[in-house]
Amino acid sequence: MSDATPKKRATPAAKPAPAPPSPDSKAAPAAKPAAKAAPKSEPKPAPKAAAKPKTAAKAAPAPKSEPKPKIAAKAAPKSEPKPAAKAAAKAAPKPTPTPKTASKAAPKSEPKPAAKAAPKSEPTEFSTPTSKPVAKRLLVTGATGFLGRHVVAAAKAAGWIVRVLARPTSNLGPIAGLYDEVHTGDVTDALSLRGSCEGVSAVVHCACAVASTFDAGRAADAAFMAVNADGTANLADEVMTVPGLRFVQVSSTAAMGAPQTAVVGPDSPCQPKTPYQRSKRAAELLLLERAERGLNVVIVRTCVIAGPGKERSELLKMFKLVKAGLFPFLGNNLDIQKPLIDVDDVVQALLLATERGTGGGVYLVTSGGRHTMREILEVAQSLTGGPRTHVAIPVAAARLAARAFAQAGRFLPDWNVPITDERIDLFLADRQIDISRAERELGYVPKHQSVEEMLGATYRYYRQRGLI
Repeated sequence: MSDATPKKRATPAAKPAPAPPSPDSKAAPAAKPAAKAAPKSEPKPAPKAAAKPKTAAKAAPAPKSEPKPKIAAKAAPKSEPKPAAKAAAKAAPKPTPTPKTASKAAPKSEPKPAAKAAPKSEPTEFSTPTSKPVAKRLLVTGATGFLGRHVVAAAKAAGWIVRVLARPTSNLGPIAGLYDEVHTGDVTDALSLRGSCEGVSAVVHCACAVASTFDAGRAADAAFMAVNADGTANLADEVMTVPGLRFVQVSSTAAMGAPQTAVVGPDSPCQPKTPYQRSKRAAELLLLERAERGLNVVIVRTCVIAGPGKERSELLKMFKLVKAGLFPFLGNNLDIQKPLIDVDDVVQALLLATERGTGGGVYLVTSGGRHTMREILEVAQSLTGGPRTHVAIPVAAARLAARAFAQAGRFLPDWNVPITDERIDLFLADRQIDISRAERELGYVPKHQSVEEMLGATYRYYRQRGLI
């Protein structure tokens, strides 16, 4: 009890005591304004003097004789809740404001400045990619060609940043507004490809020499090998400067030559014979050899492609001959199977291959339907209004003509003979293509299986441009 009177004078000496500031600030209700001013000179002297009254209040229960112990009794409820339940109820509203004033003063030095400083130490750059992923960049070669234009348009629509590889003489008009960047170069010039793959996520290689896939002259052979084989090797070497970069090669079932079995799959033997066939297979072998050294390549073989945009194709020749009633058909078996694929489905497979498929894998894609020559010619006749679907030519007569042309070709090495034994073999082949690997590993699902739909879109394109 004798310690109760010195409380007021002994307060400064009680400063070092680590008693809780909040309850003592309540011990002096009239000192609220002083509590605001106190932080400036002596932040919590009076409250800490009241810290010891708590112990005094516990020791001496006679606060009535001295008015100040009553204040200590109000502070005591927080240490002893049960005996002073009523006092705690009265003191409860008051404690809440004082913490608020304390919290207002404290933020200036400790809590709130630290909370505001924390966001500054975490830059926004780290959170941005999670909410808005960075777009991927795709390099497309042969972008101004038939297939390349469709790939560029589809990739742009899918959100890719599209970079095109174009020769200085290329006309980019047909793809204006569909690409974002241009790298000027030529696959036949390795130096011009330097830097073309920087920052790229995948490459779709559509560039190909296809003046006529059945050209057999010496000049055609050299052109096919320079672009389709050597050019592909140049591009693959540049791709390998970016570790892990996915390279998607647009190949052809022509690389397999005439089929040796009724059902053809990715692992069927390849026996190419014509210059175009040999060049496409040579490109595949060069890529597969580099795959063993780390090239992340996927090869997609496509069959005859239908769709708008190809101004020189075997389908255009077929339409013209059927319209005239002069399409030459060898033999009498109109039920041999001839695969087709719509250009949109080819593009689907290629874009899927940028992210799926096994490195070094070969995938065959078609419409998935079993189309016969009879069906194809009948649809062509319906579209063109030709008098008949075809003119039958005996196979023996065709073979004799091919040999005669071959003899003449020896004296005219640059002449593209109209018919060869290899072309006859390919024409007569009954080919069913297994696309199950592409469906299983790429997730490829052909969307166009109707011959009328595929050939109809192709024919209308030719008509609109006056090509038929």
